[in-house]
Amino acid sequence: MSKNYDMNHSNIKLAAVFCVLGAFAASFMVLFVKLAAPSTNNSMTIFFRFLVSFAYILVIVVYKVARGNPLSLKAHRIWLHLIRALFGASSMLFLYYSLKFIPLMDGTLLSMTNPLFIPLIALALLKIKTKFKVIIAIVVGFCGVLVVIRPGYNGVVNPHAIYALGSGVSAAFAIVLLRELAKKDSPQVIMFYYFLFAVIIGGIIACGNWKMPDTHTLFLLLGVGVFGTLYQECLIRASAFAPAPVISVYLYLVVVFSGILDWLVWGLRPDVFTCVGLIMICVSSYFVAKSK
Repeated sequence: MSKNYDMNHSNIKLAAVFCVLGAFAASFMVLFVKLAAPSTNNSMTIFFRFLVSFAYILVIVVYKVARGNPLSLKAHRIWLHLIRALFGASSMLFLYYSLKFIPLMDGTLLSMTNPLFIPLIALALLKIKTKFKVIIAIVVGFCGVLVVIRPGYNGVVNPHAIYALGSGVSAAFAIVLLRELAKKDSPQVIMFYYFLFAVIIGGIIACGNWKMPDTHTLFLLLGVGVFGTLYQECLIRASAFAPAPVISVYLYLVVVFSGILDWLVWGLRPDVFTCVGLIMICVSSYFVAKSK
């Protein structure tokens, strides 16, 4: 569904504020993921991430019902919601696993390559053709990915970086499915079923690897859920004031904030390869998003 935006300075400022807040929240989400990693497993982290978000959605639904304004939760293609949740959960599972072994900045950057994969997936699944200039931008973006991963550098490709890239691929599938769902279902319905199915998927996975968290770990896991939910809320609000190309530029602040947290918490500083790759991926992603 298309939106009509009043592209005045006030709206852009509001979108920027929400994007910056969202990027800040996302960077702290991955920070809590990495801090919790030594004392828990990925399935537990995924479960708590979606549990908090689903609880938040339930509170909204109950509040609206109490105010006499109940939401219609009828879904036209429930199976498509389930598939999207599977890809969304897979994206986070790949990212969370990679963050155990690579810096926050590298992991978040590679996971945010989804704009580069979306046109390719849309072409394969929906037969939507891609413009030549978009293909050029995608090639530049993938060159940026190679700069970050550096295949052959020191003789080997970092397999954990590939997992982070897999997160971007899974997220791209989820976004393509989201666009299909948005043709018939409201944002409230899409969010409700996404978090419902995701928390069920996360719960099933966690059952086989359940490890009762101690107080400190529980705090970190809840932090993952709270900051992840805040990121989603800010992203939704930003989308009401500005189109995707504007939002995509600001959201790459997640990578910048993650780099700052890498430095503050672990004393890690990004090397020149990561910085060059960041610029290439950001610029190419902007042009891909702008072409939509």
